[in-house]
Amino acid sequence: MSKDIVINSGIFPVIMSIQDKDINGKYSKVYHIPRSINLLYLENIKDNCEKDLLRKYANAEKFNDNIIIIYFAYIKEG
Repeated sequence: MSKDIVINSGIFPVIMSIQDKDINGKYSKVYHIPRSINLLYLENIKDNCEKDLLRKYANAEKFNDNIIIIYFAYIKEG
């Protein structure tokens, strides 16, 4: 099974958009809020436990009791 996680950004709503201008006054980047925030968070996950839980959830894998215990321990640690 692949370790890659592909995130469909279309599942996140867009409430508003913010555009950046470069030094020449041209629009360079557009951030869709909260979609871009969610994607930035998911793309920059560093914790391997959180990555593994996300992968399992994304692939609709069944969670056993041990995984649930790990998940709750992870939440408790914050």
